Amino acid sequence: MKGFIDLEQLTFLENCEQLPLVIKYLIVLAIGFLPVFEIRLAMVAGTCYLGLGIVETFAFGLIGNILLIFPIVILGRKLIEWLETTKILGWFGRWMSSRTKKKMNRITTLTSIGLFFFVAIPLPGTGVFTGGLIASFMDVHLKKALPSLAAGALAAGILSTVIYALPVYAGLYGNMSIPWFR
Repeated sequence: MKGFIDLEQLTFLENCEQLPLVIKYLIVLAIGFLPVFEIRLAMVAGTCYLGLGIVETFAFGLIGNILLIFPIVILGRKLIEWLETTKILGWFGRWMSSRTKKKMNRITTLTSIGLFFFVAIPLPGTGVFTGGLIASFMDVHLKKALPSLAAGALAAGILSTVIYALPVYAGLYGNMSIPWFR
């Protein structure tokens, strides 16, 4: 499937339906925690490849995505500044810094609302990772950034389910009889 999520990235999950339920939950949580992939890929992985229901996949993907907020908002700016000073990853640090500053200009007026909408729209480069970096670069305290980023992750999870997971599930299994729980 062409689009925002390359399903070839999920081939390692094809034979994972026999895994214990706890391991499946941890896989979904870990995918939700991964920068860039976040809850978008977690929804597809859990419902379509791991045999989990939508509600439990959503819950664990969202928990993983929200856990990503803490280190990014607290340490994001310091991490990028450190990367800029290294020889091997200096190019990546400079690229992330300039990319974040460009996106930051869109959000400066209404920080909380801007962060929410930035994260809520499930497009590449608009997730919790980039939103957390923006909050870090704008020196927004975790107490103020957390509710906006978490609500944005919740909205992105709902939209990701409708936009990505349900169509992929229907394409893989040929029907729309979608399990809510397993």
